[in-house]
Amino acid sequence: MGSKTCIYMLKTIRQLQPCSSLAGMSFPKFTKNYRSEATLPLSSDTRTLRPAFGSVTVPIRCVGHESSPCNQANNMTSDWVDGPLNDSPAISDGNNVSPLNEQISLKPDELASTPKMIPSYIMIALNKCTTPRDVLNVFLRPSYKKDELFKGVLKLWNTFLALNEKEKLTERDSIFGHPHFHNLTHGILKMAPVMPPEALIRILYMFVHLQINQESRLIQNLLLICQEHLTSFNEVELAILANTLEWLKSDTNVDLITFGLRLMIDMKIEEFNEVMPLLTMMKAIGRTAPLRLKLKLENKALQMVDRFNVAQSGTLFCILSDINFYSEHLLNACSDKLINGLDELSFTKIVSLLSCCCELNYSNEKLLTAVGDQVMKTICLWNPWQLALILQYFVHLNFRHVPLLDRYAEIFTNNLNSVKIWDLSEAVKFYSALNHLPEKKTQQFLEAINTSLQENLNSMPPKKLLYIVYNLCVLEVCPDFAVNKLLQYENFLNPKEQKIFAHINLCLMMNKPFLKSHSFCCLKKVPPATTEDFQTLHTNIKNFIKDPDLYHYSLQIANTYYIDFMLALDIQDNKLVPVGDLQTDNLEIADHSENVIRIALICCTPNAFALGTLHPLGKLALKIRILKYFGFSVVVVPMHQFVRMTEEDRVEYLRTKIFQELSNDQSALAGTTAEEDLELNPL
Repeated sequence: MGSKTCIYMLKTIRQLQPCSSLAGMSFPKFTKNYRSEATLPLSSDTRTLRPAFGSVTVPIRCVGHESSPCNQANNMTSDWVDGPLNDSPAISDGNNVSPLNEQISLKPDELASTPKMIPSYIMIALNKCTTPRDVLNVFLRPSYKKDELFKGVLKLWNTFLALNEKEKLTERDSIFGHPHFHNLTHGILKMAPVMPPEALIRILYMFVHLQINQESRLIQNLLLICQEHLTSFNEVELAILANTLEWLKSDTNVDLITFGLRLMIDMKIEEFNEVMPLLTMMKAIGRTAPLRLKLKLENKALQMVDRFNVAQSGTLFCILSDINFYSEHLLNACSDKLINGLDELSFTKIVSLLSCCCELNYSNEKLLTAVGDQVMKTICLWNPWQLALILQYFVHLNFRHVPLLDRYAEIFTNNLNSVKIWDLSEAVKFYSALNHLPEKKTQQFLEAINTSLQENLNSMPPKKLLYIVYNLCVLEVCPDFAVNKLLQYENFLNPKEQKIFAHINLCLMMNKPFLKSHSFCCLKKVPPATTEDFQTLHTNIKNFIKDPDLYHYSLQIANTYYIDFMLALDIQDNKLVPVGDLQTDNLEIADHSENVIRIALICCTPNAFALGTLHPLGKLALKIRILKYFGFSVVVVPMHQFVRMTEEDRVEYLRTKIFQELSNDQSALAGTTAEEDLELNPL
């Protein structure tokens, strides 16, 4: 058969093959075995990144955590952000992956009929890699398929995570300096526009966490492509993108994606059916998000709050703190869950919880009591510095947990040999701020403080010594050796420290009457306070006391302490008498008989009392003692309770406090109206 005949016959057969006729079907098709460029499957788990409580999609201020580039000030650990691509169900390793995007997913019946693809030599080589250097050694040429590139980046990240912290520092430099690293990044840049959305997002996440320069062409191009595909991302991909943005500084591309991300979240809020994607979206909007969007997310979270577990409830505290949004309803609901699950929380998570409470200024007495009780149950497992850290947060929240304070005082006394300057300073601060001394072992505790102060006196900085002496004065303890040492530094104190030194002088006057200086005893008229509490109390005082000559307001004593109202009460006749005449710079009180007492009426905010009680905190307790020293009987009005009364109840309350309690107090003439009466006679 001639060559022309063969050519014509082959052409005829090729034309008959596509036909559905019997003649065409009788010729089998022999196609070339092109290797399919299949899309690399990704994880099928639609849950978002699974943070441990106390850490969300971005690092939280915790103990011992390596902070992100944008959060260097944070000092709280993150149990999750260092390796969400390694241990999260939402982000799988290269050996067990399936698609999240519906466009590239395969149904179970389709999987059965899909022929199994033979892995390329690149995939086989990557599976054998154990170090980042091994991974980069595989990429010898500049062109690879998108599934091979994604597998390479994922393997590079997982092998990097397997290193310890010290090895990561050196290995990161070796990665960037590897001769084949350019091949991997060049391939990513080339194939990024056609990569599946989830693969694109995770590659960006991994490169950002490898700390590749944000201004590099690689990161900026990936950000641009993510910006173009933003509308096609599902909730998991948006969650990963939000996580990534937290590690990036503000620039044009980052700001545009952040703005677009908020728009996407606003549109897809109702589609969020899982707790963790919702929490991640709440975190993603950032501190500068509009209030309207925060309120929408709050409403969605309230609808799902019954499905929160203990860890997620703690995570919500951190999220609200990070976005600077105070939602009392959410915080209260999550507090109830945390109270019942505190035994699940580690020290780091408890610290994270308390830190968020401080930042939000959220004081929940039940929650803090439960935390203190939980610490007391497991106190044998806690180190003294851990207890001190817990008490630091309690002091910030004005919470006085008596059993824990007493127990810490006992531990401090028993471990006196190991006490450092920091331990001494913090211990004195706790008990002075909360106006508390251990009930049964007060003397032993004060002796331990005195001993520790003597041992560390010469090595103590002047500023530290100043605050320790002041706090001891609040506790009615003025060690002479410490005061004498402090006097050597008096000329080196700044104006703020000089004010603290003036308080110490007043305390010395109370403890040593021969030091009394009449220059401190002057009363001066000062501009009235403009606070709403003062105006409310002033209105009620005018309604109660019709004669303006029977009281003065806005006074300052000893150039330090402010008195809201001053009255004079004749105990024998049980009536108010004129207070005195005002002069230009001094307020002199007219001399009265021994039956007349001076009353200093002070309005106090809730911050002046221990949380949930009328126990005066350190500053208020010191003020009461000094006013009593100058001959006043003190009436404290807790304004947070006073404003909730009716007008009639307010007048009756003032009448009771001024006429009945003071006139019945036999010690009032000596100016010793006890501050303990504040707790014994609540509103």
